[in-house]
Amino acid sequence: MSGVWVMKDGVVQQVEGDEAERLLKEAGARQLKDAEARRLLEKQSLTAAGGKRLLHIPSGQVVLSLAELEEWLVDLRWERNDNEDDKELVHFYKPGDHQLGPITIPRDFSHLSSDNIRDIALKTRGTFGIAHS
Repeated sequence: MSGVWVMKDGVVQQVEGDEAERLLKEAGARQLKDAEARRLLEKQSLTAAGGKRLLHIPSGQVVLSLAELEEWLVDLRWERNDNEDDKELVHFYKPGDHQLGPITIPRDFSHLSSDNIRDIALKTRGTFGIAHS
C-alpha cells in the first residue's frame, strides 16, 4: 500500500495522491523549521555560557532546555526539588547520596553559566560533558 497514514479525530486513515504529497511537504517543512530553531537555540546557549555548552554524551546532543536536562537527570535518578521561595533557581538532588550535593541551575536556561555546566558535568560523570566551540 502506498500513501500516508494520518490520525484525525482519533481515527487512522490512509491518504493518497495530492493530499498525501501536501502532507509530506508540510511535515518536511516542520522538520526543517524545528532544525532551524534548534540551531538558533544552540547559538544562543553558546553566548550565554561563554562558548561552552552542556553535552549529553550518550546521545551526542547539546542540551538546549531545562526540560531536556530534567528528562535525562530523572533517568539518572536525580529528583527535582522545587523550592517555591526560590523563583530563579531549580535544584536537583540525588536521594541517599549526600556527597554530591545538589545541582542548582537557573530556571531560565538561557542564563546557564559555565560554572553550572561544569557542576553538572562533574556530578554526572560520563553522562554530561562540556562542549567547547
